[in-house]
Order: sequence, then C-alpha cells, then structure tokens
Amino acid sequence: MGKDMDEAIESLLAIGPGAELIRLNGEHGESRRAEIAEALADHYAAWQQPDGSIVGRGSAWIVAATNPE
Repeated sequence: MGKDMDEAIESLLAIGPGAELIRLNGEHGESRRAEIAEALADHYAAWQQPDGSIVGRGSAWIVAATNPE
C-alpha cells in the first residue's frame, strides 16, 4: 500500500476508502480530510511492517464468459 504510512495514506485518500468518503460528502468531506487521514492511519498501523511499509491484503477477480450463440 505504501513504502511508509504517509505514502499509504496519500494513496488511500486518492483512490481508496478515504477518497470515497470525501467525494461522496463534497465540501463537508473535504473539510474533514485530516480527520479521515488520522482514522486511516490508526486502522492501517496494524499492517505496518518492521521496515515501515504498509502491506495489506488484496484480491483479484478473474471473470470469463462465453456467448452461447
């Protein structure tokens, strides 16, 4: 997620759950950006590795389909 907490939070606020909170709540969400960043840092602290990097779980979905006609 990031080489350190700052990079991980930056990413989460750009494309992750924090970004969605801000986007959905417009100006009010933007006004609470620092609070959202702090909450994300608190949550993701448990994922911090000894080298300071933040490593999280991930998943990928592979979907295939065939047109029967």
